[in-house]
Amino acid sequence: MLKTLMDPYNMATMKPNKRGDTPLHLAARNGHLDAIQLLLQSFDTRDEVNMDGETALYQAAENSQEECVLALLEAGCDPNILTVAKCSALHPVSDRGDSSLVQLLLEYNAQTDVQNQDSLCLQIPSAPAADKTGASQH
Repeated sequence: MLKTLMDPYNMATMKPNKRGDTPLHLAARNGHLDAIQLLLQSFDTRDEVNMDGETALYQAAENSQEECVLALLEAGCDPNILTVAKCSALHPVSDRGDSSLVQLLLEYNAQTDVQNQDSLCLQIPSAPAADKTGASQH
């Protein structure tokens, strides 16, 4: 299993590709939670940015990889790092109206007062309805 995870992502070195994506970026973008967990255990790497200023967390959020977003947040990834276009991980999920991912990022202190390079403010969707115990439903 380890070899299967290591080969497609060049995980042995964590060397970035031409775009600047590390194996953590690629695993996060494509929803490979096992690879993310292995990378986080094997390397002291969290918030590296590619040529567009995107972190692995940003790419996981942008691609609706909720389990990967949670794993990266739990590992200490910063939800407030801005891309070259001045977008945080909260921007793509709020643009889509993905209230579940918005709530998750907010729980990990994602800032809501950030404008991107087009001076567009975040549009935070309504929170999911609470159940009878008052806990939000994901």
